[in-house]
Amino acid sequence: MTTTKRKTGATSGRRAGISLLLIALISGCSSATSSGTGTYSPTFDIDRTYTVAVIPLEKSPYVKPKDLQALYDMLAMGLLKAGIFKVVERQRIKDVLKEQEFQYSGLVDESTAVEFGKLLGADVVAMYDILTARMRNDGYGKVYMLEIVVKLVDTKTGEIIYFGRGTGYGATKGEAMENAVKGALKYLYEMTGRKK
Repeated sequence: MTTTKRKTGATSGRRAGISLLLIALISGCSSATSSGTGTYSPTFDIDRTYTVAVIPLEKSPYVKPKDLQALYDMLAMGLLKAGIFKVVERQRIKDVLKEQEFQYSGLVDESTAVEFGKLLGADVVAMYDILTARMRNDGYGKVYMLEIVVKLVDTKTGEIIYFGRGTGYGATKGEAMENAVKGALKYLYEMTGRKK
């Protein structure tokens, strides 16, 4: 009987310790709330300024449409923070989509997105996708996780000049999204000498 109590107490103690560690990491240590990796093409010239068109996601099985809008805004802002991009206004993108009768779903294809970027006068198109998203309630509160990929494609060559993957955690969906974007652009910031 004593053995059972010890096992239960030890398991319960470990759970509480892990939960407290997670909460501490999420609330206090920004480097622990996002992780990411990336790579770039040797032709990616970080000493010039690029005009980038961020192609909005129309839908995702992981998040609601209003969250997709927020993710779009976070990515556009993140690219601006890198210091080498001018971002095409979202309304201009919507107008050209409507005018050219493009469907968002058709822009998943890189060659179509490149053609669309050329119509906008963009040097680069930014394409992104949500790989996974989930929420867990560990007894102390909700913990959200989101994983995304970001590709920057040169509109002249069709070459992927940057590819990043980021995972973000947060006490809210918004925090998780922001941290996922930071993770996906982490290597880009390191390349440009920006710490964001």
